[in-house]
Amino acid sequence: MVDGFRPTKRTKDVLLWMLSTKMMPSVGVLVPIYLIFRDFGLLDTRAGLVFILCLGNLPIVVWMLFTYFRKSRRTSWRRRGWTERPSDANSFTC
Repeated sequence: MVDGFRPTKRTKDVLLWMLSTKMMPSVGVLVPIYLIFRDFGLLDTRAGLVFILCLGNLPIVVWMLFTYFRKSRRTSWRRRGWTERPSDANSFTC
């Protein structure tokens, strides 16, 4: 069975890096973002605004999804009464 999320030994390091980007001063990122937006023609466009707002909130979303998937995978098996991981054949049946 292929899981959608499988933690590795580097998972915590990647999550800490993602969260630390939220603490980075905005001025340090402003010039590279301006140059990239200028080159791609995204200055003063709605698409550019949506893109930068999504990138700004991405670390928080990844952190929240990590904890959700880590917790839900354990509790869903317990709730259904499974003691072992379900097989591929049983995963898609009701």
